[in-house]
Formats: sequence, C-alpha cells, structure tokens
Amino acid sequence: MGALLEMPLKAEADLTPHQQAAYDLLMDVATSDQYGMATLEGYAGTGKTFLMGKLVKELSGEGIRVAIAAPTNKAVAVLREKVGGDLVHAASIHSLLGLKMKELENGAQECVPDGESSLHEYGVVVVDECSMVSQDMFSRILFSRGKCKVIFVGDPAQLPPVGDDLESPVFRDVKMRVRLSEIVRQAADNPIIGLSMQIRSAIEEQRRSGYVELSQSLSADGPAKAGFVTGGSSAVFEIALEVLQSGGDCRVVAYTNKQVRQYNMRLHQALYGYTDCEFSPGETVIAHEEMRATEMAEASNGELISAGTSARIITSEELVVVDVARAEGRLYDFEYFQLLLRRDDGSLVRAAFPAIPGQLEESIRQRWAEWRAIKTQAEAEQDATQRRKLMEKAKEASGQTWAIRRAFAPLRHAYAITAHKSQGSTFHTVIVDWGDLSSMRRDFEFNRALYVACTRASEHLAIAV
Repeated sequence: MGALLEMPLKAEADLTPHQQAAYDLLMDVATSDQYGMATLEGYAGTGKTFLMGKLVKELSGEGIRVAIAAPTNKAVAVLREKVGGDLVHAASIHSLLGLKMKELENGAQECVPDGESSLHEYGVVVVDECSMVSQDMFSRILFSRGKCKVIFVGDPAQLPPVGDDLESPVFRDVKMRVRLSEIVRQAADNPIIGLSMQIRSAIEEQRRSGYVELSQSLSADGPAKAGFVTGGSSAVFEIALEVLQSGGDCRVVAYTNKQVRQYNMRLHQALYGYTDCEFSPGETVIAHEEMRATEMAEASNGELISAGTSARIITSEELVVVDVARAEGRLYDFEYFQLLLRRDDGSLVRAAFPAIPGQLEESIRQRWAEWRAIKTQAEAEQDATQRRKLMEKAKEASGQTWAIRRAFAPLRHAYAITAHKSQGSTFHTVIVDWGDLSSMRRDFEFNRALYVACTRASEHLAIAV
C-alpha cells in the first residue's frame, strides 16, 4: 500500500469508515507521485459507484482534469448517468486511446490506432467495469498514459474479457489495490446481494454454484425481490411476457446466442403477432455491431426528410422503432424494410433491414467462403502475375461483401441478451435461464456468468430452473 497523505482529507459524512479509508488511499494515488495506477475492487453492494462519484467530484472540484471511461459504450452511458458525465468527460477507453474497429479482408474486425491517444491529456482517468479490460488494452493504457493517473474500478467476480481464460490484469498487475468488502447498509437486506455473496463464495472456493445451496440462501419471509422458479425456459418466457405486457423494464439473460434469439423471436411474436418485418413500431432494438444510419430532419411542411448526414450508432446502443415501411426495389438484390428509429436523445435516424435476414446472412457466408477459396488459390499459385491478379480479385470480393454487410443495420431485439453482453447494464427485472447458463462446462465461467446475470437486477430477480 502507498503512503497516506500527510494531512488527512476531510471526512465525508455519507461514506462508511471502510469507504472513507479507501477514498483516502485513492485520493493519495491521484494527488501524489508515488503511484501511477490503482485498482478499486469490490463486489456488488459495496458502494463502488457511490465512492467513485465522490472521488470524481472532489478531484474535478480541485481543478484536476478528470475523465471517466469504460470498455464498452453501453457501460459508458450507464457510468455517465450514475457518476455525472456533466461534470467530467465521459468516453470509451477505445476513444481515449485513439482506437477504432478496422474491417479486415477476411471478414473479421480488429482494434487499430486511428489517431493520437488523449489519455496523457488528463490528470486522472477513472476506468469503470475494469473486469472487461484485456491484456492488450491494459498494455495500451500503460504505454499511453504519460503522467496521467489511472484508477481502475471493478468487480473481480465478473466475467473476464471475451476470449480470455484469466481475470483482467488490472486485478493482478496493479501494485496499489484497494478492496471494498463491506456490504453497505442499504444493500445488506437485499436478497439479490445476499445471493450474489453466495455465488462469490463459490468463486473464491473454486467450486460450482449449486441450485440447492443458493435457493436455501433466500429467506422465505424476506422481501419478494429474488427467487427460483421451476419450469425452465417456459417459465422464463411466461414471466418475461407478463412483465413486458404490463409495461415493465425486463431483460432475459442466457448464455448462448441461439437461446437469446429464440426468446427474442417468441416474445416478439407473443406481443406483436407474426409480422412481415422482424421488428414492429414501439419495440426496443439493440445494435450488436457499430453501424451508420441516415439522420432525419423535419421539413417546413412537417415531413421527415434525410438531413444529408449519417449518424454513428455504437455497439449495444438501444433504439426504439418508430415506423416500419417496406422499401420499393432492392438493395444489393435483397428486399428490405426502411426502419425509422429514435435514439435516447430523441433524434431520428433511418436504416435498412433485410426482409429475410437469414437470406442475407447465408449470402454473406457464401461470399466469405468464395473469398477464402480465391485466397487459397492465390497462395498456391506459382506464377507471380497470376498470383497478383488472384490477390486483387480476393480484395475486391472482400470489399463487395463488406459493402453489402454495411448496407443493412445489424439490429436485434432487446428482450433477451447473453450474460457477456449484459455486463455493465442494470435492469429493473431480470429473468435468468439457469439451464442455458449451466451448459458452461467450466466452473470459472459458469459462476461468473451467473453472478453477472443475477447482479443485473436492480429490483426483481427470477432464476428459472
């Protein structure tokens, strides 16, 4: 642990003694030269976000240039709302590091530099949801921070970065680590927090969380905020439908994309019937990849027209469908719908969506298969001139496929999401598909996915077994 400041900082009456000690240590890191980075770790209910808000407010009040950041744009939006993005700059880590997603010739995407990092321009950068910080991102932060102090904030029981088998390096490689272990008074009687503590124990003891053990941790005479229900996926569907029909904020959390798609399809059909388009006016949709959409403006006669500019829709951004209209003609030989969508700020955008999504997906799969065949042929070609022609043909095929892919909005329903995608979000009511999560073979992953899924609920949690 680093040395404390010589003069004690003023006590915050609304911080617990445990939080105050952590606050003092983090203020020491932020205002002295002994440490360049620190990690504030704590489980659900320990008051990390509350403490982080106090820290950001105090530092910015002292004239220090502060930024708050997170690994995903969705987490940034949540962070801005909870901590106060009106006081300080809020952005994704990728944005602060000057990175963007580049489309590769083989159909994949990778994060590449797209300008200078601005990390070093800040006195302090607070990175929330740091369990999602990968080794590559951590290395980029180390390289780019200059004299900027970086404070990571996160929950070590959450899922590690996608594709990583180990927890984020911020929990291993940062020398100054401060842990909040006390559950704050407001959360102490919350059965959702109590359940998360049981799952946390299984994580620490490296054993698989069990249904019987967890169900026994819920008091029968306690508030009806969390509980297990029988019926499996049928129960998940029925509970979600009941909440949605009453206008409630609800999200189903599962493990596999296949199960998520099934829930989304069934809930859409139950709420709106069988429709020509996958989406109906009034539904919330989510962008599962970054996309561009046409910005709309109101003409003098009141009609909506194209503003002549495009809007960047970030990954995991949620939009509300305002209107669905079948387009005349075809786009890249595909029938499609024009969707009018409303963003959180009230602005309207228009985007194309395929009339038969499966047809588009299959076409793109075939095109990438053709690209791979041309690429393989080029690599085996001995004649240099012929090889160059084949490589150019492969590049052209890749460009055409990307153009088709970009032309259509990568939208999905938002009724259900995977545990990985849910990280960084909070919903009033969450229904967890225990059976689908249980298909995870590794205890390490299952426990963390279950922990993340359960702690997404702010008020009500149902776990269907």
